[in-house]
Amino acid sequence: MPIEFLCTECPKKLRVPDDSAGKKVKCPGCGHVQRIPTPEVAPEEPPLPPPEPVTTRPLAAEEPNPFAENTANPYQSPSASASTSSDYRAPTGGGMTEQTAKVLLTVPVAIILVAQAVNLLLSVLLTGFAIFMLVSPPNPADAADQAVVWISLASACGIGSILSIAAIGFLITVLFRKSYTMAWVGVLLGMIPCGAISNCPTLLLAILGFTAGIWAIVLLCLPEGKAQFR
Repeated sequence: MPIEFLCTECPKKLRVPDDSAGKKVKCPGCGHVQRIPTPEVAPEEPPLPPPEPVTTRPLAAEEPNPFAENTANPYQSPSASASTSSDYRAPTGGGMTEQTAKVLLTVPVAIILVAQAVNLLLSVLLTGFAIFMLVSPPNPADAADQAVVWISLASACGIGSILSIAAIGFLITVLFRKSYTMAWVGVLLGMIPCGAISNCPTLLLAILGFTAGIWAIVLLCLPEGKAQFR
């Protein structure tokens, strides 16, 4: 390996063969004659000692193996077979069954259907009564003034009858699970309180139909309720 060093008079770098150590050389830059230095040799590091062999002691016949499967170690985790055969496993799956969802949707629809049937009956009776009073007024002298009242009553009851007939028709399709859209229309028509208040002498029928309608809407929004119309 050639020897490299700097001139002592100028910063020129000189390079000579490795066997020229101790000889004199002339700098080609400035002409200064100087002795070639002897390169320093780094001491070699002693080799690392070989690793000591690891000795293992075999287990005695009477000593149990703590990593064996069949052991009485109280800190060992239960195996997969033990966990699957347990009687206290958490139930898999969630939500209600198809039969439960069917019953929970049928009950409110049946309640609304009965309420609309009563509404229809009362609307028809009141419409017939209003027409009869319009044709045969009790006081002929005030027939013109009473005619406005009976015509208004007959019109309101007639509209209530039409709404009840439409609601009953749509609700019947819900019982047979024919159409999801028709189910929504039937439930919403059955919840209209104006027909029940106009055609029923009490407010109980309207409250009953509206409450059952909310129940049916909740079931229709659930995935289990939607799945019955597919």
